[in-house]
Amino acid sequence: MQKIDNFLNCLNVLETTKRSDADGWEIVRMGIIGQFNLTFELAWKAL
Repeated sequence: MQKIDNFLNCLNVLETTKRSDADGWEIVRMGIIGQFNLTFELAWKAL
């Protein structure tokens, strides 16, 4: 169940990000993309 818990934690972080925060801030945009990649990988492993 640890993999599912890790996935849900990452998904929660991704859901709380605001798209307006990424406007004009390249580093924030890169962080959101990185969080998406991590969430996707954890989802894949949880399956």
